[in-house]
Amino acid sequence: SPDHTTPTTPPHAAPTSPDHAAPATPPRPDLTTPPHAASPRPGHITSRRPDHAAPTSPDHTTPTTPPHAVSPSPDHAAPTTPPHAASHHPGQLRFDQVSLCYADNRHWALHNICLDIAAGETVAIVGHSGSGKSSLVNLIPRFYEPSSGRVLIDSRDIKAMGLYELREHISYVGQSASVLNDTVSNNIAYGCDASHEQVIAAARSAQALEFINKMPHGFDSQLSNDGSGLSAGERQRIAIARAFIKAAPILILDEATSALDAAAEGAIQQAIKNICKERTTLLIAHRLSTIRHIPRIIVMSAGHLVEQGDHDSLMQQSGVYADLYRHYQDHII
Repeated sequence: SPDHTTPTTPPHAAPTSPDHAAPATPPRPDLTTPPHAASPRPGHITSRRPDHAAPTSPDHTTPTTPPHAVSPSPDHAAPTTPPHAASHHPGQLRFDQVSLCYADNRHWALHNICLDIAAGETVAIVGHSGSGKSSLVNLIPRFYEPSSGRVLIDSRDIKAMGLYELREHISYVGQSASVLNDTVSNNIAYGCDASHEQVIAAARSAQALEFINKMPHGFDSQLSNDGSGLSAGERQRIAIARAFIKAAPILILDEATSALDAAAEGAIQQAIKNICKERTTLLIAHRLSTIRHIPRIIVMSAGHLVEQGDHDSLMQQSGVYADLYRHYQDHII
């Protein structure tokens, strides 16, 4: 595909969270700004086709199809993994005796967590509300600092890394999706030097192509900071597409599909499986049926890591996970 190098105005970067001590109270961290959205590199721009999106497939000639629409199933589908993704697998994670207590709160959110995650491995993290799932993954991009212990990436203590360097290693999709005051294309390609074809591939992988095609100007449609005009699920799929296009070795999905209904969530499960093959992935999900296939499930309870294993072995233990799963099934029947 041609290299589209027409520069566009770089999107306005949201301010980087300063390196600071743990907050006085345990509020939910600001998940509206992607962790990699520190200051952009000097001269770093995104590339997109200025006037129109990629042409539709010749078979799609229905007059009602907008001229900017992109075919959801072209003859040669673009890969779900960005072409610039590294062929090796950096991203080994280690939690070394990590504990976390919020500054003026005597409640310990995490207790002496020891956990090794291999580079390229996918793990699911489950537990009741308040069990420490989000507290654990929020230590990786340094939204919070551990009260004791260390978090290491590829044997490096993350405290020795600058925030920009650290967050270049991470794609983070949280429970509330960020939308920037820019075009759909630049929202997806934010912080990456991506071609228009790569943007389309990412949108297709995140099941966002259909609703983008229906927008007045397709990928060139302007979005606002509050995401008005998009549903919660559409905003979430924009954020997931952004994670697809970033070649970060570590992917954190903190209930990233929570805003989607069951049908929409099911539609992107295969896409998530594909992206996980190239990255170390930590996946927090409230719908336990979506993580049954994951070989390693980490079970949290009251800040402790209490169980781990695959779905079948955990069900046989009749412990915390089995209780969680039975409770989940009772509420969906």
